[in-house]
Parts: sequence; C-alpha cells; structure tokens
Amino acid sequence: MNERFSIIIPVLRFEPILKQVVLSIKAQIYPAENVEIIIVQNSSQETEVPQFFKQHARVIQINKASRPLARNTGAQHAKFSTLLFLDENSLLTKKNILLKLSRYKELSVVQLQIRPSTITEKESSLQTYTRTQYYKATKYSWNVALNGTCLDTAGLIVPKQTLLELDGFDLNYNRFEDREFALRLTNKGVQIEAPLDILINKVIEDMSFKDLLNREITDFYYQLKYRWKENKLETLKQFLIQLLLVFSPLKLVAIVQKKTSASTMLISTITSAIQVVLFTPMILLLSCVTDTNDSEDWVAKEVIS
Repeated sequence: MNERFSIIIPVLRFEPILKQVVLSIKAQIYPAENVEIIIVQNSSQETEVPQFFKQHARVIQINKASRPLARNTGAQHAKFSTLLFLDENSLLTKKNILLKLSRYKELSVVQLQIRPSTITEKESSLQTYTRTQYYKATKYSWNVALNGTCLDTAGLIVPKQTLLELDGFDLNYNRFEDREFALRLTNKGVQIEAPLDILINKVIEDMSFKDLLNREITDFYYQLKYRWKENKLETLKQFLIQLLLVFSPLKLVAIVQKKTSASTMLISTITSAIQVVLFTPMILLLSCVTDTNDSEDWVAKEVIS
C-alpha cells in the first residue's frame, strides 16, 4: 500500500451530496496517511466553508468559476504524485477501490467506470433524460474509455507529472475539458487503462427544466468546440444525422414499445431541436473566437480550519 493519492474535487457550492462523497472516501480500507482530499471551490462569490469540510479535507477557494482551473489548481497543491479526479457527485461504491488501485504495478492514466444513477426511489423524467444521454455519449456502457479517446473526470486517475507535461486541463473548455485532455493524451501516445472492476457511482440529482436547458446549451457549445477541433468533417456529418433524427418516426416507435416515456422523449426532442438551431451560429462563433489560457485574473487561497 505504498501508492499515495491526492483526490481532487472541484465544486461551485458545498452541496449535501458532497458530504456523502467525502464520507465514501474516508470509508476506504486504506491508510489515511496515504490519502488527501482536496476540494477546490471555484466561484466568483466567496462563501463560508462548512466545518465538516474543513475537518476532513483541504479546501482551496479560487475567485473564478472555472472547472478546468479548479482541477489544475488542485493538482498544483497536491502533495502526492497520483491524482484522482472526482466530481462533486462521484461516490466510491466499494470500500476497497483505493486498495485495488494501489495494486497496479504502475499507475498511468486510469479511467474508472462511471455509473450514472439517482438516489431517490423514483427518478423524474429530467433525471431519466440525463442518465440516458450519458449512456448515449459513452455508447451505452459504464466504461467511458472503451475506444481509448474518451475520458470522464467523474473518476479519473492521472499521474501529476503527466498532467504537468501537458500543461493541465485547457482553460478554454469549461465543460468537456476531460474530452479535450483525452485528445491530447492520445496524440502523445499515452495509453489509457480502463479496469472493469472499479466503479464510481455518479449521482444525478433533479433539476428544473430551465436549469437543464441552460446546462444542455452550455454542454453543446463545449462539445461542439471539442469535436470541431478534433475533426471538422465528422462534426458536420454528426450534425446532419442529428438533423434527420430530430423528428424521426423511430421516436414514436420507441414510445409505443415502452423503451422510453413520452415525457423523456419530448425533452430529448426539444433539446435536440435547440441544438440544431444553434449549430450554425455556434460554428461561426467558434471560427471568430481565439483561444487563450490567460488566467492572471484569479487568486487561490487555502482555507485553514
């Protein structure tokens, strides 16, 4: 058990689910001295840190809402050379996850399997939509690294040295920064491991339809930005396919066969239609915007308990 882990969790707010995430880490059958939890709050509004997190984690606050910046800041402050990135809703499902990871001869980039689920007895249509969209993005598999080019920082191990050599996560991708990072890893020839027996439970909480639309539009922009950078022709091809599927009769067939509900399909159709409408202006915007990693307008401070 010589492997030592710095577990980095970026957050906007200290939501109730975050406490469960921390407790799932503290419950690991692994020497406590070989694990540090670093919570990086990235928000333009300074808030009071609850005492629980001061006691059980290192808390760093940065005055800029930027998830990739939060991840990079956590990595810079990490004491250990093996970084485990989690989301604020990533629960370690078993108590022996760190123990299993420590038995690898040499930890390289390791993508843990991600299972999106809800903690309520009955999930809403919005939660069902979110969960199924996640599976779509990963070809209906918990293993998001099956094709070697897709990563998810809801459960990702990266050696600190590897992250530093690639200059960290790109600050131009406030979403899908993990996908963009995977592209650079692949271009460098770094092998991505994906063990089948280590699972992270990503809790999908309910939200309003307005919040869902805001998230979908933001996600679509950064997903488009990432895909446009990777392969412009393939991006256009996927857009044409999506255009054909917006009002596809196959959706009605799926409802009749009870493969999905009418409400979930309606949400899917609305979000897809919005994406089709926004595609051209977003492509024009991406053609005009110049990327920059200028991040001098922020400061980080560690909260002392």
